[in-house]
Amino acid sequence: MKPTTKTEFDPVRLAAVEILCDFDRAPSPLPELIESRMIREDFSARDRAFVSNLVYGVVRFREQLDYIIGKFVSNRKSLRNRQKLNLLRLGAFQLMPESRVPTSAAINETVNLTRKLLTDGLTGFMNAVLRNVASVSKDWNDLLPSGAAVDMLSVKYAQSKWLVETLINDCGRDVAISYLEAFIRRLSITLRINRLRISNREFEQALDQQGISYSHSEFHDDYYMLSNDADLSDLKELESGRCFVQNVSSGIVAELLPPGPDTRILDMCAAPGGKAATLAIICGHPANITALEVDKSRFDSMRKNFVRLGLDSISSECADARSYAGEQFDAVLLDAPCSGVGTIAKHPEIKYTQNRGNIAKLSRIQSELLDSAARLVAKDGVIVYSVCTLTAAETVQVFEEFMEKHPNFNLDVPTGFQYHQFVQSQGCMLIPPCAGTMEGMFAFRVRKNG
Repeated sequence: MKPTTKTEFDPVRLAAVEILCDFDRAPSPLPELIESRMIREDFSARDRAFVSNLVYGVVRFREQLDYIIGKFVSNRKSLRNRQKLNLLRLGAFQLMPESRVPTSAAINETVNLTRKLLTDGLTGFMNAVLRNVASVSKDWNDLLPSGAAVDMLSVKYAQSKWLVETLINDCGRDVAISYLEAFIRRLSITLRINRLRISNREFEQALDQQGISYSHSEFHDDYYMLSNDADLSDLKELESGRCFVQNVSSGIVAELLPPGPDTRILDMCAAPGGKAATLAIICGHPANITALEVDKSRFDSMRKNFVRLGLDSISSECADARSYAGEQFDAVLLDAPCSGVGTIAKHPEIKYTQNRGNIAKLSRIQSELLDSAARLVAKDGVIVYSVCTLTAAETVQVFEEFMEKHPNFNLDVPTGFQYHQFVQSQGCMLIPPCAGTMEGMFAFRVRKNG
């Protein structure tokens, strides 16, 4: 960003701090908040990316930022003003050790915004606090608490207390900490190629020609890992449907379904359509897949994705899977609505948009959807249940409840499943979040006996 003069302010940083204030008032998905602001701005692609980086960064590290800022503010009540606090967070984020923003720009631009949004009388305070933060930036991690208490872990790993406590209770302290370590790292962008339209060699040549660096996933040759700040706006292969964005974890779950052009497959909660697309690519033309989505806007977006990918063999319906009255299917995929805790590395706002009460509600919906899946799957057919979360209420407890209610189903681990390292002792699959690459997911497959 080009520095402003003393009397000016940076509209890009202004947009970021106002988005953060909107988020504090009503936590909601960050992409929606950012996009609703961007449509009112005439920003370049670079400026839009900077806004996104600032907003995501502050939300991702908020607990750490507040802790470090608090070391230099004697009166915590003075931070009750939402704009004041978010200005400090924005400045402090730009002063973190890995930031590429010059110290002078981080401080001066925040002071200019203080003058714009608040009052000249606060500029000295803001300047002093941020200069103190800058003075300890190189020792940032050493200043964070090292204790084992929930409130200390919450600061160290920049996660909400309810989430830290839930993960420790559900998974044990050591496993919970491994998840927290993964959550604080930004995910790389992962692309899966559409083998119906392009080969690995052709795709790699296209990336090389466009100067996009990549690496292969260690789990699947069709997945390519790109830097999390890669600009995909001009990637022709994405626009033309030769590839699509999908984390490797989702692709692994899709492979629990039996492939084949004659297999009748139902995807109960399909939007945005990534798993249905993966199944169609695996099955080849013609695939016999029905994709349901209850939300009209998400359904429309899913249909556009299928058209872009050339997957016209997927039949889609805007319908609630719980009341769907279609035919029975050989295989049913229930990628159920969930808290998304396993995706916090990509969606850091989840630590504020979700809570224990929401998880309890989601667990009930998941069980209802599984009951419908049991009705919609044919005899000797399989159900694959998956969620991108790690809470017990949405994973093992849902599995145990289903098996108790439906004794005519047996756990069915597919023979020769190549991702056996993720299959747990009871036969369910758990993909732990991996720093920078993999989202956390849970899944199980059951077969209907009669």
